[in-house]
Amino acid sequence: MTEQPSPNASQLPDLQIRGFRGIGELTIPRLGRVTLFAGRNAVGKTTVLDAVRLYAARGHRYALAQLIERREVLAGPLPGAGGAVAPLDFSTLFHRGNRNDTIPIRVGPVGDDEVLRIEEKPRGRGFSSAGVAELASFCTTQVLEVSFLDCIDSLYTAEFNQGWMKNPTLLSRPSFDDRQDFPPAAKCESIGPESLTAEDAARLWDNIALTEQEDLAVAALNLVLGDEVKRVAMLGGGRADRHVRRVAVRIKGRGSPVSLQSLGDGAVRLFGIAMFLANAADGFLLIDEAENGIHHSVQPAMWEMVLRTAHRDGVQVLATTHSWDCVRGFAKAAGATGLEGVLVRLEGANGRLRAVEYDGEDLAVAAEQGIEVR
Repeated sequence: MTEQPSPNASQLPDLQIRGFRGIGELTIPRLGRVTLFAGRNAVGKTTVLDAVRLYAARGHRYALAQLIERREVLAGPLPGAGGAVAPLDFSTLFHRGNRNDTIPIRVGPVGDDEVLRIEEKPRGRGFSSAGVAELASFCTTQVLEVSFLDCIDSLYTAEFNQGWMKNPTLLSRPSFDDRQDFPPAAKCESIGPESLTAEDAARLWDNIALTEQEDLAVAALNLVLGDEVKRVAMLGGGRADRHVRRVAVRIKGRGSPVSLQSLGDGAVRLFGIAMFLANAADGFLLIDEAENGIHHSVQPAMWEMVLRTAHRDGVQVLATTHSWDCVRGFAKAAGATGLEGVLVRLEGANGRLRAVEYDGEDLAVAAEQGIEVR
C-alpha cells in the first residue's frame, strides 16, 4: 500500500492546447503526478511545457515576454540600434494554419472553465508617441486579450515593448498593469537542458537552506557518487551576489570541500533537478530533456527520487525526453514504486497532434519488450 499523495490544488488532471505556437490542437486525456513526454524531434514536446508554464502564470505578460525572448523569436533590430535591441513579436505565440489565420490560444483542463485564453484584438486607440507607433510596426499583433476565469487583461504590445526595451518602470505603473484582480499564479519551476547556473543554484538553495529538503540534494548527488557525499553548502557572497556564489560538496575522506562543478555534468544535473523539485512543492516542475548529462545506469534511481518526492510534496512533474534509456528508467521506477507515472508519446504533423498514453502494465511491457515509444 502506498502513501497518500500530498494534494495539489493546481494539478492538471488532463490538458488541452489549441492555437499555441506549433500546436494547432492537442488533447492529452490524462496527466499523472509525473508525466514523461516522448516523441520525435520538433513534434511539440517543449511547446507543451511552455503552454503549462503560461497556464501556471495565468498568462502574465512577463511570462509571455520571457517565452518569446527565450525562444529568440524577435521581430528584428530597430533601425539605428546597431542590431542590439529588438522588440518582442507577440504574433509568434499563435499557431498559423494553412491559410495563415490564427485562432485564440486555449490552455487548460479539458472541458473545464479554468482555462487560460489569449486572443488577438484590434487596437481601439491611437499611439501615444512616434516611438510607440514605430514599435507597433514590428508586430502584427497590436493587442492581446488574456482571460482566466472571469478576469481579463488587455496587453498593448507596442507600449509593452517600449517599457521592456527602454524603460522597465513603465511596466510597473498601476495604469499599465490591470491584473490586480487576477487569480494568483500557481507555483512553477522549470529546468531546461542547459547546465544549472550559479544564480539559479543560489536562489534555489537559499529557499531550502537549513530545512529537511537539504537531504534531497545530498541524496541526488549520491546517486552518482555512491554515498560518498556528506554535506552540501553554498559558499561565496551574500544573497545579493548570487552570480559569484558556488556550491561546495564535502566528500568522505577528503579534508576540504570540492566544487560541485568538479564532480561532472551528471552530478550537476541531478543536483539541479533535486533543487528545482524541492522548490516546486504544491506546484509544477517542468523538466526539458530530462536525460541530459545523466548516465543510463542512474536513470531508474533518478526517476524513483522524482516520483517519491513529487508524490510526497504535491508536485506535478512534466518532463520531456529523446532517450530510450530515460523511458526505460522511468518505467522501471514507476513499476518499483507503484506510484503514478504516465508516459505520453506525441505524434502527428502540421500542428495536429495525438497523444498516445502508456500507463501501468502498458508502460512496463513497452520497456521490457523494447517497444519504440520515443
